[in-house]
Amino acid sequence: MKIYGRLLYLLVRLWSASMRYRLEDQGGITTAPPEENALFAIWHNRLGLMPYIYKRYLGSRRLAVMVSGSRDGSYLADIIRGFGFTPVIGSSSYRGREALQEITQLVREGYNAGWGIDGPRGPRGVAKMGMIKLASLTGRPIIPTTFTAEPHKRLEKSWDRFIVPIPLGLCRVRFGMPLSVPPDAGPAVFEERRLALEAALTELSGGEV
Repeated sequence: MKIYGRLLYLLVRLWSASMRYRLEDQGGITTAPPEENALFAIWHNRLGLMPYIYKRYLGSRRLAVMVSGSRDGSYLADIIRGFGFTPVIGSSSYRGREALQEITQLVREGYNAGWGIDGPRGPRGVAKMGMIKLASLTGRPIIPTTFTAEPHKRLEKSWDRFIVPIPLGLCRVRFGMPLSVPPDAGPAVFEERRLALEAALTELSGGEV
């Protein structure tokens, strides 16, 4: 990891550690973890705290994270590596098929996986199909994962209105109920599950993306 990447990781870790955390775990994934691995669906604008949140509540499980090939994606990849996770470079607009193949193999090897499902360019709050396909290919459940933070600021000029929690504030972490996708699902079922995931994640986020 380059020096700037190391510094960025340390900054994110210190910033995240300054927060006070409360947990709401609807499916019991932190209290009674299932034997099988899982997929974690997140809104892109909440990625900032997610590496720390995962490490805090699920840190014993290996994690692969899909990140874009952009400059911002490279910064995120450095943070991911700092926390001991495995970045997979790709998105819906760049190396999409290759990245899906790579992360599918990692999930089959026992990794958990997760990423911002409305990224890398939006629209904000609209789930892409990638994680639905991954769930169908691997048979692993999707766990809607989010947080709300008070106080916080939003980066209004970013496409996702990225959420920046204020240090020392309160972060409410929420893991939702698992959502499965059948291996033989067709387009209609894929779309139904995509919309269900989108709705669950929005509700968990307090109705605001």
